[in-house]
Amino acid sequence: MRYIKFTSSGKSEGIIKFFQDKDIAIQPDGLNWLVYRAESGSKGIQCFVEALSAYLWSHEMELLVKQYLRKKKFFSEAEVSSICERTMEIAYGLKEGSDVILSGLSDYLQDAAVLSVPGFVTFRLQGLRADLEALADLCSEEWIAQREYDAFIQMLKSFVEVQEPYVDEVHFITDDKGKHHLYSNEGVDVSLKCLDDFVDDSMVNEANYDDLMVSSLISMAPRRIFLHNEKLSRNPQLVETVKGIFAGRVIVWP
Repeated sequence: MRYIKFTSSGKSEGIIKFFQDKDIAIQPDGLNWLVYRAESGSKGIQCFVEALSAYLWSHEMELLVKQYLRKKKFFSEAEVSSICERTMEIAYGLKEGSDVILSGLSDYLQDAAVLSVPGFVTFRLQGLRADLEALADLCSEEWIAQREYDAFIQMLKSFVEVQEPYVDEVHFITDDKGKHHLYSNEGVDVSLKCLDDFVDDSMVNEANYDDLMVSSLISMAPRRIFLHNEKLSRNPQLVETVKGIFAGRVIVWP
């Protein structure tokens, strides 16, 4: 019979329940300790290590990321949860190729019979901690950028709502090369029509064409926009931007 005694930062009842859900029995052993008993050499040890690794990922690592984000004192608790969820979603995908927690636990418990999970995380998972914090920073920047984008779209949407429509309808068409055009019901290209007085042809290039076309569309503030061939777009973000600004006015055609 082999014994593995361990302690964690989580509540014992929650940890016991987590292992029970995986058909692994552990018992309290003192105030803050838990113990797992398995026949020496049985596959039970490996099952225990895998379950403990899963617990560290889903509880200890998520707690670590949330604590790191809270220290920034920039996000609400709901925002911390959202960013943490995104961070761990990416981390879970990356761990499939190399699970450093599982390999670390396997190596450590080959000889050791006592494990302090907080100590293991602090001293043996320093590299993973640093990686998760860097990933949380990237996800934070992504979230901030998305929030600023949403605020910008809402501002443009509010502007369009009070704008007097220049035309009733316009057709937003993506050609076979993925480029976008605006056409009137009469088939006239009006992509930059409303900017004729402000934009010279020499100012229009591949890099700013889409932005200028959206500006023209905002100036026209049409009551209805018929969207054609959106799947051919080489700039799907532009299509989503138009849908956001003109929510309720876009009609998708095949």
